Amino acid sequence: MNFFTLTLLAAFVSTASGSSLRGDFESDVVDTSNRNLQNCVSSRSSYLGCFANRVNNRALPYQVPGKFHSAEDCESACLDKGYMIFAREWKGQCFCGNGGGYDRHGSTGGCDCCGDNVGGNRMCVWMIGESAPGCDGSGAPSAPYLGCFANRVNNRALPYQVPGKFHSAEDCESACLDKGYMIFAREWKGQCFCGNGGGYDRHGSTGGCDCCGDNVGGNRMCVWMIGESAPGCDGSGAPSAPYLGCYKDRNLDRALPYRVDGRGHSAKDCQDACSSKGMDYFAREWRGQCFCSNDNDYDKHGTSRDCDCCGRNVGGGIMCVWHG
Repeated sequence: MNFFTLTLLAAFVSTASGSSLRGDFESDVVDTSNRNLQNCVSSRSSYLGCFANRVNNRALPYQVPGKFHSAEDCESACLDKGYMIFAREWKGQCFCGNGGGYDRHGSTGGCDCCGDNVGGNRMCVWMIGESAPGCDGSGAPSAPYLGCFANRVNNRALPYQVPGKFHSAEDCESACLDKGYMIFAREWKGQCFCGNGGGYDRHGSTGGCDCCGDNVGGNRMCVWMIGESAPGCDGSGAPSAPYLGCYKDRNLDRALPYRVDGRGHSAKDCQDACSSKGMDYFAREWRGQCFCSNDNDYDKHGTSRDCDCCGRNVGGGIMCVWHG
């Protein structure tokens, strides 16, 4: 397991402060007369809120098979798959994802998060891991928080700096995403830094960050990661590039037209091969086939699920896509 992945997983399972990130558990949740109100997951997760969902347009990409999952079982199942956002819906359906998107259909009320029936077309959402200190108001990013880290003026941990100061965390997120970076950090009086892959923790973790305040702190920065993490990429061979998702593909109509010779390519090898060809998008499919493109129509055949992005077999007729 590489150092970046170890650090990221450590952030996923670190103990949360227990405070609500977006939703108010006591006001959102239906309390019945025969059951005391309870936050029915472990202390490592923070409650995000009660949100609407749609059967034909799920807000979270992966569904744990079956029904009647408790919230704590859902938490464990999603964590095992490498996801940090999980939701419980209807009669114990369990959904998982990473990054933003869980609120795409808007917030709602009347969720019974711990009950036998959460409610129709609504879900209770939690995040595994800690919340960014000081980000309980506007300007908070939707991306997963990685932690508070030391930084040095003459040896920056992240390579690109967005010009100026006084960027909110949300503005920093947008600016880095526009530049194709998946890691972003806010420092001092709103300085914004961007990068990809590991390296943000090169000077070690620290404390005392005020992540969304006027002054984050001297020589320290709050770091977040944009987007989903690729399912199955919790070991070596994971690329340092933003993951775009799991998509369908067709043998006679490839979504990414250029194929790297052979099979058995790791995702990182595929990234390097496509980058050497000057191509921005790369995909891993089936038994390590590798495809590249400069066009962003990788989703021409629609989204899919159940990709094992870094496994020996990604899946038949499906592919994991990254932006290199």
